[in-house]
Amino acid sequence: MRTLRSLVAAAIFASTLLLGTGTASACSCVESTDAELLDAVDVVFRGTLIDYEFVEDPDGDGEWSSSDPATYTFAVSEVLKGTATETQRVLSPVDGASCGLEIPHEGEFIVLAQAVLWDGPALAEGDLAAYLCDGTRPASAGFEHDLQPYPPDPNPATVSGGAAAPDSGAQDLVDQTTSDTGVVAVVGFFLVCIIGVLAARQFRRTRG
Repeated sequence: MRTLRSLVAAAIFASTLLLGTGTASACSCVESTDAELLDAVDVVFRGTLIDYEFVEDPDGDGEWSSSDPATYTFAVSEVLKGTATETQRVLSPVDGASCGLEIPHEGEFIVLAQAVLWDGPALAEGDLAAYLCDGTRPASAGFEHDLQPYPPDPNPATVSGGAAAPDSGAQDLVDQTTSDTGVVAVVGFFLVCIIGVLAARQFRRTRG
């Protein structure tokens, strides 16, 4: 529901402004059902957290903010909505005060994510963003839905970085070249035999 999405966006925006003035210390979320959360996000998947990364003071200016992005990487087992890859990166503000995820750095989770960040750097292609109010939770907490899970997409890095499938035209050329090489080898063998026989006859005639 678009109304809920707008409320979540407004809550995050307001929290960011209040944090800048020092008048707020936490993100405030609207209580929502799983159905409402499902409608408000772009992607929902189940996955195991395999890596967590946060670079403090990424700009090197001696300062950091609770809205600086941390990166969670999940091994995705199934997808309920949208598109997620087998190894999925999810960015989130590092601190709950800026509506960042507040989850352990290990375990299996149901992740509800957005395709864009409300604030901060632009997402790299394939990355997602998640917030405290989106509904991400440990998988053991469950998630009410009537959707049919489906497998994640292959990792783009695996597809592009792995051994590429041979082009059919190139493979035909290889097959033809191999075939031609075999013919040349057979013909060459018989030519050598003929030359050998002729040389032997010439040798006998010379001696005779």
